[in-house]
Amino acid sequence: MRVSDILSPPRASRTASRFYDRPVNKGWKKGESRMSVAKIIEISSESPESFEAAIHEGIARASKTVKNIRSAWIKEQQVKVENAKIVAYRVDMMVTFVLND
Repeated sequence: MRVSDILSPPRASRTASRFYDRPVNKGWKKGESRMSVAKIIEISSESPESFEAAIHEGIARASKTVKNIRSAWIKEQQVKVENAKIVAYRVDMMVTFVLND
């Protein structure tokens, strides 16, 4: 095997070549690339019900001011305890969104 065999792209099948001959993604075709830029913010959210409710509330609130939210990663979970009872569930999230063109 030669180095050029590893570095060169594989030969396209008939199906693949038909697929790439059609416009996709607003007219982008084979050989053209479109790059998105994402940003990550950290938010905290709290709910008296559950961790899941805190996550839903946090994403709902963030989506009022941040558009194009694509994912969220739960960084940390905490509970607030008073008189030996859980009174609140808190999540710290990393929220990823794509910037507008």
